[in-house]
Amino acid sequence: MPEWLPIVGTLLGTVLLVGGGMAGSAMTNKVAKRANETASVAVGRSAENDLIDQLQEELSQYRIENNERATGQDRRMQTLEDRNLEITTERDILRDYAHQLRSDILSSKPPPPAAWPEGVYR
Repeated sequence: MPEWLPIVGTLLGTVLLVGGGMAGSAMTNKVAKRANETASVAVGRSAENDLIDQLQEELSQYRIENNERATGQDRRMQTLEDRNLEITTERDILRDYAHQLRSDILSSKPPPPAAWPEGVYR
């Protein structure tokens, strides 16, 4: 056996050992980098989901408030329409009474005037 064979074998073993260590280190770094990227993406998605949840809650609250406001406006509008109908009816009754009084005056009808219409305040 030649003298150089054990030296070459030792050097070859050392080179393979160092090369394997470097390859293992590189693979470990790559795996760790992927794990960090995955974790940061997961954190980003979690933050995005939290923001989406918050915005959805705000939107539902705005919808509830808007529905309450619209319901209140509908009630007020109905009240105004009812009151307008009452006033219009009273105005028509008083207008008819005024025409009746004018007719009595033009016909030279003597006093007392016609009775005050019912349902109308004096």
